[in-house]
Amino acid sequence: MNSDVVFLRDLYFQVRWAMRRLAFRNPLLDFDRLLIVKRFGQETYPDVCLNHMPWVSRPGGDLCLLTLRGPEEAPLVKNLLNGRLGPGHVHGADLRWDARRIVFGYAKAQSDQPPEGWLDRAQSFRLRRTEEPIHIFEISVSGRGLRQLTRGEWSDLDPTYAPNGDIVFVSERCGTSLQCNEYDKDETSCNLYSMRPDGSGIRRLSVSKDGDYLPHTLDDGSIGYTRWEYHERSWAFIQSLWTVRPDGTQADAIFKQHFVNPWSLEDVRSIPGTRNTRLVCIAAGHHTLAAGPVVVVTPGVGINEPRGIRIVTPGVVPPEGGMDGVPVAEGGVRDQGGYYMTPWALSEKTFLASYSFGTGKTGLSSEIDPTGYAIYLIDVFGTKELISRDATISCFTPIPVRPRPRPPVLPDLTLYASGHMKRDARDSLSPPRGERARVRGAGIGSRSTSSKSRTSLPLTPALSPATGGEGGERKTSYATCLVSTVSYGCEGIPPERIRFIRISEPIGWPYDNAHGGQRYGEDHRYSGAGAERKNLTSWTPLRILGDVPVERDGSAKFRVPADTAVYFQILDENRMELRRMRSFISFQPGEHRSCMGCHESRGVTPVPAENAASLAMTRDAATPLPAPWGDRPVSFLRDIQPVLDRHCVSCHSGLKPAGGIDLFTGLTSHDAEVAGYGHNRAYETILEKELVSVSAVRKQDASITPPLAYGSHKSKLITCLTDAAHRDQVALSGEDRLRLVVWIDANAPYHDRFVNKRTAQTAYDLASDKELLKNLTTVHERRCAACHKTDEVTRLDWIDFRAPARSLFLTARLSKETGGSAKCSEPVYANRSDADYSTARELVDVAVAKAWQNPRRDLAALERPAQSAQAGAPASVRAAQSGEIRLSTGSE
Repeated sequence: MNSDVVFLRDLYFQVRWAMRRLAFRNPLLDFDRLLIVKRFGQETYPDVCLNHMPWVSRPGGDLCLLTLRGPEEAPLVKNLLNGRLGPGHVHGADLRWDARRIVFGYAKAQSDQPPEGWLDRAQSFRLRRTEEPIHIFEISVSGRGLRQLTRGEWSDLDPTYAPNGDIVFVSERCGTSLQCNEYDKDETSCNLYSMRPDGSGIRRLSVSKDGDYLPHTLDDGSIGYTRWEYHERSWAFIQSLWTVRPDGTQADAIFKQHFVNPWSLEDVRSIPGTRNTRLVCIAAGHHTLAAGPVVVVTPGVGINEPRGIRIVTPGVVPPEGGMDGVPVAEGGVRDQGGYYMTPWALSEKTFLASYSFGTGKTGLSSEIDPTGYAIYLIDVFGTKELISRDATISCFTPIPVRPRPRPPVLPDLTLYASGHMKRDARDSLSPPRGERARVRGAGIGSRSTSSKSRTSLPLTPALSPATGGEGGERKTSYATCLVSTVSYGCEGIPPERIRFIRISEPIGWPYDNAHGGQRYGEDHRYSGAGAERKNLTSWTPLRILGDVPVERDGSAKFRVPADTAVYFQILDENRMELRRMRSFISFQPGEHRSCMGCHESRGVTPVPAENAASLAMTRDAATPLPAPWGDRPVSFLRDIQPVLDRHCVSCHSGLKPAGGIDLFTGLTSHDAEVAGYGHNRAYETILEKELVSVSAVRKQDASITPPLAYGSHKSKLITCLTDAAHRDQVALSGEDRLRLVVWIDANAPYHDRFVNKRTAQTAYDLASDKELLKNLTTVHERRCAACHKTDEVTRLDWIDFRAPARSLFLTARLSKETGGSAKCSEPVYANRSDADYSTARELVDVAVAKAWQNPRRDLAALERPAQSAQAGAPASVRAAQSGEIRLSTGSE
């Protein structure tokens, strides 16, 4: 090495040491101890919505106190747990305001090695039944007083101290499945919960079908968190920042609800001295860890204004998606790549954070680095100094160990405060809606060591309907909403045109340990041409809770069920949608919520509704008026197809349906393996011909929905019923018209229930019965080949499962005198005694009997018609109805 190189190297180190010493003289480093979490970085499930699986990281690490010793010496490390909880890893931690106690999640493991199959996401159903869930513990800063706060069958993690001493955390105990990923995946989602300091009084704070994650108490006393939200929205851009009071009231989006980049903002925390006007967080991707650049957001600029983002580390980009916003004015840290996680603000210019150079692990996303994350001090001027690194394991979650101001204690505004409801009354250690999990009283240090499955939840029906509705559990607690001016934010809609508000519930996918995650849509089984048709108009079943009136001054006051995810639509006098809310929200029992207008976004803070007199304020809260089918989830076959049968099918069915529009009731199938995946012919046609205007989820971005973007006003199915060709022939009743309108404005769902992947018997799918198709083809080859190709008249979607005798290939070949439709120019069957007619009719009768005996999920929504197989019916039909014959499903 020549002398010039040596000189430059020595000079560089002299300058760097000088800069390091200067950085450590920052008056904000007025603490000598730092709390950190040592654990291996997450190696599987690289989504914020999946970090709660106990096996996502290798066992190892500890909750550690660092004693800082200046710029030239490594900190002293004190392990607080020291193996007292056995193998496992810390999963989220918080320091109490007085700096005396630490609350944390801990994922116990059966050994110091990860379980077999832990990197294979298709193994999650098995692993959930054998691995201990994550539980929450508390310990003093001195290392004494270790105690376990939560137990049970569900993971509880990422705790944060609320100002009143309660502990807010996320938990799987909501019992819902993640609305994402492939059919063979079984993954849960999390909601927000709280408990008393001793672990009692667990209550649910949020009801999200998709998931709420990474909560932190903010300086104004509220809880900040990231919401993952699928509701008629794109799959990619829907992780935004929300806040909620510690009692679960006033949940609302505060930033990035309706713009694209970055795809996600996560791990939000307050910045001291800013009065919560600015927040620090990580800009991340959708399929990534909460890793990326450190950013400061200013919600007051506008909830959907990317210019509210200032990038502290502009040399880092999110691991997925783009990055809007601008670098901080001072320039920021100019890294050459890498990723930050778990930021902690010392001021609006200086931060602690975990950082990895982004070399990652071979074969995995670059932000996945089991041992590479270390604690750094950074600032907006470009400072970046190492605080602590362990070459064998990653370091996260830096928190200075010093007392800090306690945020204001926000009063409890729910029925719990008044004593009308008791904590633990709704969500304690058991799953929701009647399911019961076995709660184990595991003590500190105990863990599951058995290789056998943990006790499973009770079996649920093979095809699970969305809970509630007729015969379901009813809501008994409510919140009250007051809207002062519904038309606020609805440009182009005359205020007097708005007459009703509709309230609906998107229903979460169920999860239990017996069946894993149940499914709704088919989005991850299909791709390429036709995928959108086969896939989703909605992520989930919809329940229409009902409509409430809007007063003539544009105000409304109404009740909504508490503990229920709901969204709103504004309607005209015909109850047709004018605008919809592509988001959802939940309320607490007894909560009173007021707002201005119908808006998914706002650029200014509206005047609180109570400050303005309105007609609604003088009224009692209205109770929603249900849809024509009640408040059970919408089923196309049950609630809509009968309208088409009465008014449309006579012309729009058969070999040459009018206008090429086939609205027959017969079933279709999309999947030979999953009987519950399929629609009926009418629904397929409606989507293929774009007869309804829907918010197709794969075609959406993050933008705000303008009025009249979708729905019944924009749907050909509604407009054609009043055109000249139909006006005189189709006389819809008021209820039939309302059925069509309400269904379309619910985004035209088909199914009212879920597919259970693990059942004792696979449902029979008539539409994919290859043996049935083969046998019918044999008949038609004999009798129809002279005029038709046999495949064009041998269609299983021509079978009428309500009235088999009305199946189209049976009636078309009979004369009207013999009870047929005489669609063929000459009768093919002389009468119903014809041998081939009898053969075809028996094949149909047997198949229909099997379909009702073991229904797929769309048929399960219907009331079984009166059985035709009495004493005079063929033996094969009676056998099918009794379940005594083997099903020819072709769908195992």
